[in-house]
Amino acid sequence: ARGWVVDVPTAEGGSQCQMACPIRIDGWQAEYRQAGGAVGSDTQAILHALGYSGSDVARLGEAGVLG
Repeated sequence: ARGWVVDVPTAEGGSQCQMACPIRIDGWQAEYRQAGGAVGSDTQAILHALGYSGSDVARLGEAGVLG
């Protein structure tokens, strides 16, 4: 309708409907290269960066804390 919703490519090859950039500037157009990753796809890397060990992360997973 007014360009407020855009289809953004996903890493899996599909597309995801998202809100467009609300900022409108003459002569400039926002680029929509790729949607964010799946929910939780970076959880292990973030926990490791925060100092959790591999066994800590494994225990959290076994306890159902990580989705």
